[in-house]
Amino acid sequence: MFFFPEATVEEQKQQIIELEDELQTAEDARLRCEVNIGALKQQMEKHAHDSNEQIEDRMRSINKQLKEYEMELDEERKSKQQILQQRKKIEIDLQDSRQQIEEANKQKEEALRNTRRLQVNFYFLIFFLKLFYFYF
Repeated sequence: MFFFPEATVEEQKQQIIELEDELQTAEDARLRCEVNIGALKQQMEKHAHDSNEQIEDRMRSINKQLKEYEMELDEERKSKQQILQQRKKIEIDLQDSRQQIEEANKQKEEALRNTRRLQVNFYFLIFFLKLFYFYF
């Protein structure tokens, strides 16, 4: 058997108590760290969730705006196409009108020539009738 002096045993008991206290303090600190880590994880998850929601909201907003722009662009394209079709029809109508005017001018000139010929013939007829009445 070993024989330890009484003071040494008391010192060792005191050291054991101090070590147990330190162990308890370390254990408490570890538990506080775990609680803090859990809280930080929850905060990070909430922040990540909120960020994801904001990103999704922004994406929905951007997609909505994009669809509106696409619809507006499509309407502008349709409008432009209608204007181009109307312009083409007007150009065709204008060309037809010019041709009709040209044809009418030709007919007018022909009618004026015919009128002049008739006038000349009429004057000759009157002249010959006067001659005829004069001599007969």
